[in-house]
Amino acid sequence: MKVTTERLPKSVIALDIELDQQQVEKGLDRAARKLSQQFRIPGFRPGKAPRFIVENYLGRERIMEEASDDLINKSFQEALKEAQLTPVGKANLESLEEQPFRFRVTIPVEPTVSLPEYRSYRLPYEPEPISEETVQRLLDSQREQHAVIRELDEPRPAQPGDMLTVTMTSDLDDEGDEDDEDELELDDEDDAEFVDEVEDATEDDEGDEDGDTDTDVPEAAFADEVEDDDLEDVDDEDDEDVELALDEDEDDEDDEDEDEEDDEEGDDESHQLALDESRVRPEIYQALLGAQPGDTREVTIVHGDDDEDENLRGRTVTYTIDVKNVQERLLPEWDELPTLSSFEGDVEAMRVANRQRLERASADRARGNLVNAFIERAMAETSLEVPDAMVEERATELFHQQVSQFSRYGITE
Repeated sequence: MKVTTERLPKSVIALDIELDQQQVEKGLDRAARKLSQQFRIPGFRPGKAPRFIVENYLGRERIMEEASDDLINKSFQEALKEAQLTPVGKANLESLEEQPFRFRVTIPVEPTVSLPEYRSYRLPYEPEPISEETVQRLLDSQREQHAVIRELDEPRPAQPGDMLTVTMTSDLDDEGDEDDEDELELDDEDDAEFVDEVEDATEDDEGDEDGDTDTDVPEAAFADEVEDDDLEDVDDEDDEDVELALDEDEDDEDDEDEDEEDDEEGDDESHQLALDESRVRPEIYQALLGAQPGDTREVTIVHGDDDEDENLRGRTVTYTIDVKNVQERLLPEWDELPTLSSFEGDVEAMRVANRQRLERASADRARGNLVNAFIERAMAETSLEVPDAMVEERATELFHQQVSQFSRYGITE
């Protein structure tokens, strides 16, 4: 038997197999005996008729047809062992010739991965420097964690740093549909920009009625203040004295306070908003500065074409803000911060520790970026051809998984 292989695109191997005449004759003999058992040939017991009698009775083509399947299957298995090939899908018979007996079969095989010369890669390791401004922002956020919200002794206009309870509606210029207060959702795409400011500034800053509740800096507000993400990777487990207040869940006391406020104000959805220039849009800040409970302020914001929210780019939104309450927000003195943060040392020592942690986080982030860049380049330069059979098999598997999942929910095909 003669076997030759040819590698085709998409990880397909073609096997050209040619049998010698002796193998073919043995195959024809086996086929004749098998046919003589299936058909009654006059004068012979089943399976005992000579091959030439069977040929005369049934024809050579019928014997060759019967022999071909057996010859192809046996020689194909031998060829796979000889070539050390393992198919990953069904074989396909491309051609068959009887004189001489030879055929061509294509089979999908495991793809061969051709790796680039990755050892020669030279990629930059560039930790982002930590500025004094970033360190100060972290200190400010730690101070904000210990802010106290309390009711005013006497009513007065809102001042910088106050905590306001507001309800709001919005009206987009190209839709003209005004949202009711009780229908406004925090994730409404039409109000995304303004709601981001409210959510960023106030998510965890709500205090109780007697004004003695400590508050945490909300995750989104802190993220807005540190736009370069220098603070995101600080290791909280190793550095327990640096708390970034990134937990989105509010404690039970805050939940109870919110429920009480909702009950008092009826169906209107109220939001807490810290009147801080660094935490709300300038238009909102200026509009609410000097506001008192019962006031209604209207703010029109023209969103630029480069606005972060794609849904608001180039659109004008008018926000109507009703002020429900004004509270005072008190921050601790700087020399009290280390004690409140369970840090051993003064504020300057705390500043140094914060810088070290931020630098470690920056180094870790740079190493991660380096690894990702290495992998992306290696994958882009790697040659890999997946056979169609593997793709189809995986697609079928995913399809049946999805059907099974739907059936668990009572959804049928």
